[in-house]
Amino acid sequence: MSSSQDVSFSVSASFLTSMILISMSAFLPLWIQNVLGMGATATGIVLIPLSLGWPIGSVLSGRIFIERLGIKQTALVGSGFIFVGSIKDFT
Repeated sequence: MSSSQDVSFSVSASFLTSMILISMSAFLPLWIQNVLGMGATATGIVLIPLSLGWPIGSVLSGRIFIERLGIKQTALVGSGFIFVGSIKDFT
């Protein structure tokens, strides 16, 4: 891939990832409270893994995976995990 294709791929992947994260952060609390009938405390407890997972995942991917796999493979693996995780939540 050329440099412009790398940038296009990176921007597209970042956009899609941001869409998933913002959707989960906004939709999941509403779904837990309105559909499941749980309170705000339960919603906060459900969002703890999301809040802790991102900083831990970014440190691990930056220090371990990027050195071993490279940037593209790390991004693809991470995108796969995000996709599977978001699909699993809604099935």
